[in-house]
Amino acid sequence: MQKNDPMISIISPCYNGAKYLERYFEGILSQKYKNIEVIFVDDGSTDDTAQIAGYYGDKLREKGIRFIYIYQENAGQAAAINKGLEVFNGDYLMWLDSDDIILPDNISKKLDFLNNHPECGFVLHGIEIVNDDDRDVVVDRSIRKKPDGEDTFFSDLIYSRNIVWVPGTMLVRRECVLAAIPHRNIFVSREGQNWQLWLPLTYKFKAGYLDEYLLKCVAHNGSHSRQTRTLEEIMKREEKFIEICCETVDRIPDMTEDEKKYWNREIRIFHYKNNCNYAIDYGNRDKFNYYAGLLSKESYRMTFKESYDYCRVRKLWWAVKYRIIKK
Repeated sequence: MQKNDPMISIISPCYNGAKYLERYFEGILSQKYKNIEVIFVDDGSTDDTAQIAGYYGDKLREKGIRFIYIYQENAGQAAAINKGLEVFNGDYLMWLDSDDIILPDNISKKLDFLNNHPECGFVLHGIEIVNDDDRDVVVDRSIRKKPDGEDTFFSDLIYSRNIVWVPGTMLVRRECVLAAIPHRNIFVSREGQNWQLWLPLTYKFKAGYLDEYLLKCVAHNGSHSRQTRTLEEIMKREEKFIEICCETVDRIPDMTEDEKKYWNREIRIFHYKNNCNYAIDYGNRDKFNYYAGLLSKESYRMTFKESYDYCRVRKLWWAVKYRIIKK
């Protein structure tokens, strides 16, 4: 490590992650780049997280890596990230789930890219997916495909397309974080923190892309995405996503009021349509009519393909009576 090497800050929230912490910390210790600050936020864990973090905190310090341990009463990942945003000192920032594993050249390759591409505010890469029971075997890979022509990263986040929802894929310049999130504070919710962090950054700054897989993401049954939910729970989750995205858009610096109004409407329409589709999947006419009514209030007109698909694929006659279909 050279004296003038820039510092890389890593914010990692953790709730009852003792099972995963050995590989998480070993991944950081294995980094070829060494000027690192780890901000580990214990989100009210009741297992051995604190003890393991303390043990590895000493090992990190022995390697010259700065380690900050923060404890908070359980409040969720977004609240934990806010704790880290308040105190990070690095020239670059990344946030990493405590059950993910970064490969040895993760930081060095991302930093080299940003050094060679000053026009980019941040860089991201792909992930290798491993199972909880055998984290040495890669079962799948995922990467955001760089769009041809204009990069539509911001709108892709709104419409959930071509996105890898894993936080550890991104490294951001400090000045970009402070410009996009000037109060060092994101909207607090139990899930959706990627939107709160990524929407402001992608609105204001250009993305860079590494066509490499520099992080292992552990797929396990306890994650939000793998929970089995009732129709009511699914729909409430979509409504929560509306709140998260609209609150985040409203906080974006330099976005005009007209833009905020436009994107808030797009967010509502996208998730209302999702709930219409869920209602059809579950054969729930009342829920379908409710969200169709909300779409109508947004003056949304169903496309011919949408109405045709509802009638042909779903084979539900009442979908034809969707109030937003206009002759």
